[in-house]
Amino acid sequence: MAGMTSSIGKRPFIQEIKYQLSRVHDCVLRGSNSRLWRVQREEDIMETITHNKIKKLIKKFDQFEEQPGDFEVVDDILARADQCLREGKKYKSKQMTAACHKLEGRKVSLIYRTERDEDLSVPHTQDYLKHELNQKMVDWIYVYPGFNPDSHDRDPERKIIEVCERYPAYANLLLKDEKLLIEFFKWAIRDNNQVAPMVMFASLQELLKRCNISQRTGYNAGEDLRIKTDYDREGHILRSLWLPIEATPQNIAERDKKVTLKDGSERTIEEILELFKNKVHTPGDLEFFPRVGITYWPSYEPWKVMNVASPTFWHEGPQLRILDVEEAQNIYGKTVPGLKIIEPMVPLDSLIEHEEDGTYWMEHDRFLFNEVEPIEWHGSLVKVRMRERIPVDGKNFIQVVRATKEKDMSFLRTHSFGDILIPLESGRYYLFNMGKYPKFYPETTYRLLSSFVKVVLAVLQIVDDNVFFNHRNHTRECIGLKPEEGRVLLEIVRFLLILARDDKLGFEFQTEGCAKMLQVDIVKTLIYITTTFEEISDEEIKKKITELLYTPEMDQYDLDHVPNFFRTTLDKVNPEGALGIVFTLIKKCFYWMQPYLVSLTYLIIGVWRGMTFQIGGRAVKLSHMRSSCWHDGSSYKHSLYHPGYMHQQQEDKGITLLRRKLDLIKLPFYKD
Repeated sequence: MAGMTSSIGKRPFIQEIKYQLSRVHDCVLRGSNSRLWRVQREEDIMETITHNKIKKLIKKFDQFEEQPGDFEVVDDILARADQCLREGKKYKSKQMTAACHKLEGRKVSLIYRTERDEDLSVPHTQDYLKHELNQKMVDWIYVYPGFNPDSHDRDPERKIIEVCERYPAYANLLLKDEKLLIEFFKWAIRDNNQVAPMVMFASLQELLKRCNISQRTGYNAGEDLRIKTDYDREGHILRSLWLPIEATPQNIAERDKKVTLKDGSERTIEEILELFKNKVHTPGDLEFFPRVGITYWPSYEPWKVMNVASPTFWHEGPQLRILDVEEAQNIYGKTVPGLKIIEPMVPLDSLIEHEEDGTYWMEHDRFLFNEVEPIEWHGSLVKVRMRERIPVDGKNFIQVVRATKEKDMSFLRTHSFGDILIPLESGRYYLFNMGKYPKFYPETTYRLLSSFVKVVLAVLQIVDDNVFFNHRNHTRECIGLKPEEGRVLLEIVRFLLILARDDKLGFEFQTEGCAKMLQVDIVKTLIYITTTFEEISDEEIKKKITELLYTPEMDQYDLDHVPNFFRTTLDKVNPEGALGIVFTLIKKCFYWMQPYLVSLTYLIIGVWRGMTFQIGGRAVKLSHMRSSCWHDGSSYKHSLYHPGYMHQQQEDKGITLLRRKLDLIKLPFYKD
């Protein structure tokens, strides 16, 4: 037991017991078959040595990728790679197999980057590679849980054809290495980046992924990520990967280089990459925009560069996207539902009945809030109650209500935000994007639990990070607005920005969060103003917004035909962590007891805590207990606004994730 006493304190107790048992097992093995044990031990040592050689060689490849220098060593590096691969393939462990695949990927990357691929031999024909990769691509699209229609490649077969025809050795490697294949699908298809950077710059594209930049470059189809080709004195090809910073291309391998940003500050490329890497927790003051690339943009404090007092405040920042009418129609449809309810006569055969609940859609439209209600039947015609259809024609506005999620009805890793398509004089659309967040996001479990029903300060992020979260499942609903209605919408957003600037915007996850802002503060307020007043001046709009917006009373107004995007009950959601354990126990109690137990839990964690703001000359007190969600507790087991509820409603109506994918993506074939 001497070994036990010498190592106690270095390992946790359970691990120590396992370690001592393994030593006993080794002693028995040596005693019963000492020669077999020695052979196995020698093989393990040789495998470890080979694995370390491969790791060191991979670092050499990565160094040469970022700093191409002496080309006389290239042949030596490739020869050493072949030797290590021959040695590594003798061992069948998962660790060694993964290391060999990674080394082979680095080797193929260097060969294509330096155009030495004439000696590469590929055991399969291009037709075989295309067939196999297309099959795997379709299988992956069917099961991958993330989908962002704004970024996803709509014709992914083009990428498969390109990699098979231009880089057949790399395509062959994709068939062998499943991990690399999945990363290729994420890079080229999910994020919609170009194929060449991943093939030629294996290390740098991994860096861009770690720094959350690859999803941003793909938003513009990867066109901003360029490969620059030069030649040295001997005629050797020198290729480098360039990314625009303040509209000037920069070599991302030169990470010590300082660049000057729009605000006058100087930062190294390394510091810029580090900021994007930490964006999940800290938004920072930089963002990536098409054509401009990385630029100074304080998304949590946009008033630093935007004049929120101006009616055209939305046009003063970098352009996320400009759409012509045809592009907008391809994305949102030729018409979208408006605010006004009408009762037209339509052909009976233009209606489609949903078998689950008997609701109806128009034949051309199957979005959630575009349902039609039959009123009177007249032979082949039927009178229906439906939303007025607003044409997407470059003159009308479009309010897009968006929601993302990772897990079904989880409180974490879910969000809602909005796009506004603003018509320009040129007849195109300017896409303005925004989302609501707590000003200081809770980073620990304790703070997250304490802020579950606590009101804190909020910000309005202009260009929401979730735009680039392609790993999440995105969905949306659209509302068409006539020009005068769009004018009211922009005033509401401008007022919210002013509140955020003055620290008068509150955030509480359930009743004053991102989802409530869209459904109540924006859509419900917009419907109230536009349906109550036929004609209203700019000054009256501002006055009415000040009276209505961001008050507990507005949340309680019962307006007919206001879409319920997000409001649901607490029993339908899945809290995580400590709170999740509590609610799981509550759900196991008698049904009649659950509302009271939830109320008791909320009281324990401080449901009465709130904040008071001075808005329009009056004091407005915000707290969970003062909201209509709390007053619903006795009958609805507490209401809340949850982004995942839009997903759930769509799925209940048959608008599933897979169906939304197949409606948008052109595939080489479809599975039964």
